[in-house]
Amino acid sequence: MLDHPFSGDLSVSAEPFKQGALAEYRVDEEPHVVAGGETVDDLTPGRLVGVWSSDAFGVVVLREVGDEVLGVYREGQGTVVGQVGGDGVFRG
Repeated sequence: MLDHPFSGDLSVSAEPFKQGALAEYRVDEEPHVVAGGETVDDLTPGRLVGVWSSDAFGVVVLREVGDEVLGVYREGQGTVVGQVGGDGVFRG
């Protein structure tokens, strides 16, 4: 049951993640609207793989394992696990 704490009959509210200091890191549920001159490429796990620089978390290393994208970053010795959905959104 604790593997998926934000779903099911007994769940934890995600509201605290939408408020205060944590709200800065939350992405709206609405998709990004493409502006004039902006190009769009389909997001795939393969396009996420690599070493990235993040203002919030420092260096982030992402790799693809099966149908998941796994990542690590130094800030707080953090990790992220997620998947790219059919709508081209990474959720983790």
